[in-house]
Amino acid sequence: MTGRLPWRGAAPADVLVLDVPVLGEAECRRRVLASWRRGATLHTMPDGRWALRLPEPVHVRAELAPGVPLELASDDVLRWSWRGRSCSAPIGDLPLVDLAHWVDLSGLVVEHLAAVEQAAPAPVAVADAVPAEPAVDLAARAGVRPGRRRDGVAAELAERAAPAHRGAGSRGPGTGERVPGPRSDLLARLVLRAPGGRLMARRHARYVADLARQFEAGRYDEALRRAIALGGGVGGLSLRLPRTREGALRPHTGPQHAGRSVALDAGTVQAALGRHYEEAAARLERDGRIDEAAYVLADLLDRPLDAVRMLERQERLALAAELAESRALPAEVAIRLWWKLGQHGRALGIARRRGGFAQVAALLGPDEDLAWRGEWVRHCRDLGDPSGAVRAAWPQPSLRDEVQGDLASAMSLGGPEAAEMFALAVSHRPTAAAVAAAVELLETPASAEEHERPGEHDGRPSFVDTLGTWPVGDPVVDRRLATAAARLLVRDPDVVADLPDARRKTLLADLHRRADPLAVADLARRGPVRRPDRAARHSLVLAGRGELPILDAAVVRSGVLVAHGGFGTRLYGPSGQVRARWDVPADRLVVADHGAVALLVVGGGRSTELHRLDLVTRRTARWAVVDVRRTATTFDGASLVVVDDGGLAAWDVTGESPKVLWRQRLAPGERVLDLARSSSSLAATIRADGSGELEPGVQLWRWSLPDGLLRARGVVDLGVGAVVSAGLTADGALLTTTGDDGVAFLRRHTTYGQPTRTRLDDGSATLVDAGACVAVVTASQDGVLVSGDRVVPLGAWSVLVQGSDPVRVRQSSRSVVVCSWDGRVLAFDAASGRVEARFAART
Repeated sequence: MTGRLPWRGAAPADVLVLDVPVLGEAECRRRVLASWRRGATLHTMPDGRWALRLPEPVHVRAELAPGVPLELASDDVLRWSWRGRSCSAPIGDLPLVDLAHWVDLSGLVVEHLAAVEQAAPAPVAVADAVPAEPAVDLAARAGVRPGRRRDGVAAELAERAAPAHRGAGSRGPGTGERVPGPRSDLLARLVLRAPGGRLMARRHARYVADLARQFEAGRYDEALRRAIALGGGVGGLSLRLPRTREGALRPHTGPQHAGRSVALDAGTVQAALGRHYEEAAARLERDGRIDEAAYVLADLLDRPLDAVRMLERQERLALAAELAESRALPAEVAIRLWWKLGQHGRALGIARRRGGFAQVAALLGPDEDLAWRGEWVRHCRDLGDPSGAVRAAWPQPSLRDEVQGDLASAMSLGGPEAAEMFALAVSHRPTAAAVAAAVELLETPASAEEHERPGEHDGRPSFVDTLGTWPVGDPVVDRRLATAAARLLVRDPDVVADLPDARRKTLLADLHRRADPLAVADLARRGPVRRPDRAARHSLVLAGRGELPILDAAVVRSGVLVAHGGFGTRLYGPSGQVRARWDVPADRLVVADHGAVALLVVGGGRSTELHRLDLVTRRTARWAVVDVRRTATTFDGASLVVVDDGGLAAWDVTGESPKVLWRQRLAPGERVLDLARSSSSLAATIRADGSGELEPGVQLWRWSLPDGLLRARGVVDLGVGAVVSAGLTADGALLTTTGDDGVAFLRRHTTYGQPTRTRLDDGSATLVDAGACVAVVTASQDGVLVSGDRVVPLGAWSVLVQGSDPVRVRQSSRSVVVCSWDGRVLAFDAASGRVEARFAART
């Protein structure tokens, strides 16, 4: 204790002494609780007073303190005076006051808890909502019924011209006849190779020659009944001649099947019949025999699009729409026809399943465009895509006021698209505050530090491009902003470096036309545009260590969405600031292509929970508990591609429960190995054991999106080396690494051509899926090196992840996210290498 009086003046205090005999125990308790700090202790002094030791010294005024302030001497010795005598004692030796009885718990009801075994929710049954294909037999309408032995010669033509498509499910003559199996096909081929095979071939040749003469003579009633389809899929080989059809001729619009063939040279068949079929179709149309003309074009010549156009010319819209819908033509063809027929529900159903809203809007007239765009806006809202709703409505001025809420939501999400939405908002409602912000954006130069700062997006390119397309409604404001934009392009021409040359010229011409002519005349000549170096390799480092495990991460419009498993799900800013958090223990993320909606996947033993997250309102809702093996890492906002017990399927996620929109069924011995998806393509690898319809081996399939049409499939030859790792890209390339004597090779397999092989520098290299693409992971002295290059279509980049924790890679349309199990995240632009986010997750 110092020489000053302890009850006067201000001084630091380690201990507060409370006089219990004078103040009373109740008042001393109140003062102790008011001064309590975490880590404090309360001791009883020999004279009956209490000594409250604080965890760290506090500066107090003695006359205002709750007790007498004292300082501890060395070795935590407390010194005090009592009745004229000096006393001292180590404060640790003073007995502690029992604080447990200070809280009265007698009024509380005690509930005894017991462990309860809670059953996991049962997965819901997924309803099958796959629409039935329209089945209208054009051959029957044209007066021809299929016979049991009618064959197609063109199957042999297709086999010789494109043997790689065998078994791909392409179209045949459409007779509905059962295709012979491999054993009967083999028997027919052996007979044709026997000495009597030439006699059989000459018999078939005579049949084709007689058929050609009938077409030359114009005897179409008989010729069409004996006709042989050209083009289509590959069927079995037949030794029998086609039997004459009976009934009406009409093009077939149902599911197409491969037909049987005869052993004739492909060129001979095409030369003998092709020209006659074309002449017959033209003549039948002139004579008003529309069904028969459509049958020739669609079934015999395998040109369904020409048949649809002919039917539309003849105002047979219903048949044209059915044919377009069933023959895998571009979706907009069937949609436009059904819309013109007034069957709006059917047209919208196709558009939602297969896409085509934008294509149909470009084909419709002004009167129909308004209603169509209104439906398009509603569809975008169902997808949770506010930016898409704004773009759908904007060409129609009468719809712009209706999407102001969507415009505000799109701007609130941030990201590069926010500048585009801001330009549209200024052009529609040029308020003083909005115009001032736009002028500041155009006239304030962006510093180099802002470009390098993580998460900073230069909004000027999108704003200028949008402003050039959509002028401001107020001519005065439009001139002011166009002048500022023209000056910006002279001051900083690299703002539009990513635009095509033709678009840059058009943009500059539009801005000069709308800007102040005097200002344009004074503008200096625009400097050359420096294009970004796309071939440069970007090298980045992910260091440090986080505090929360990361199971998955993805870049969204408003930041980086991270799944922490049992620690919940969070939305982070560029530097790791937590913008939102949800108590959903997600271990996987399925992000919409537009970045405004995500599905949070909670894995389980027997079932999987799916939660829908709206990043605009930042609300989550449990959607369904399902039995699913795996899901794609992205979706379009409406349909989710999954792998379940039945094979591959697309689920509708816009309703209260999932419904199957599309399915590729697989046999029990056929299993999906991998799945990769982008906004325009879907690919899968399937292992077949030969027990089903698929050929044994590893098969590679690719579909186009959003129409869901199978574009290619085939068996992949994996070579003779042992496969160390494999990865799949959404554009239909299977990549494998093989090791031989410490040397690693990267092989790229596709459904066409021979596989390519590239030697890897590191023998420990392995492949990891990155959503739509694949990345290469190698071990190094400093950690794990994750890289992508021109062989692996991610752009040239590499990230050194310090440490040995597992890493996960995900690629969106432009961004790459690399995260580690120990809580580190790095997101960057694959083309420019600009860092979008870099942080370590903290509690």
